[in-house]
Amino acid sequence: FRSAIMLACEKVTVLWSDSSSRWGWYAIFDGVLALLPLGVFIYKAVADYQDEEKVVQRFAMLATEYGAIGMAQPDIADRLFVVDECDWDGVICGNGEDGSAEVTKIRWDYRNLAGSVSSAIGLLSSISSLDLSNNVLVGTIPESLYRLTDLKELRLYKNDLGGTLSSRIGDLDKLERFHLSHNSFSGTLPPELKSDGGSENGIRPIRK
Repeated sequence: FRSAIMLACEKVTVLWSDSSSRWGWYAIFDGVLALLPLGVFIYKAVADYQDEEKVVQRFAMLATEYGAIGMAQPDIADRLFVVDECDWDGVICGNGEDGSAEVTKIRWDYRNLAGSVSSAIGLLSSISSLDLSNNVLVGTIPESLYRLTDLKELRLYKNDLGGTLSSRIGDLDKLERFHLSHNSFSGTLPPELKSDGGSENGIRPIRK
């Protein structure tokens, strides 16, 4: 358990370093503080796996879930604490290189989610598809999301997200589907969004 918590702390520290402002740092810190008292519950829920990465994945999924629904304090009576995240509605898992189950797709569209996109999303390093469209999410796209370099599909359209699109969008070089329309973004599109490979992978080329 101790080594699992240390691993989680290391990964969360990386998210801190990715935060673009102190407010982003505080947001992550608040989320961690809210979930730390529940660490024992999380560990017990996955103890049978004896897998440190599984503990981190469960933490990330719980933080992402509660952030999306806008719940300030997790409910320890929630069945999600005892149900494997790979069995959650809208979640698809695949087998990792070591044979463990890793979250690869999240489809939480049309769920009336009124919270925000948690910075903990950046801990789900194996995810290839994220669909949070057709909700009422607010806030900005966390910098940690741009660490998900396996993303092929990102759908955040029809929410109330704001802020600007980071130049780090260029790090997501596997993107094939990218939808952000019907939000409240400001500023200009970063040139890093341009697809040099044309539209063969599904992305319409963007030119300066």
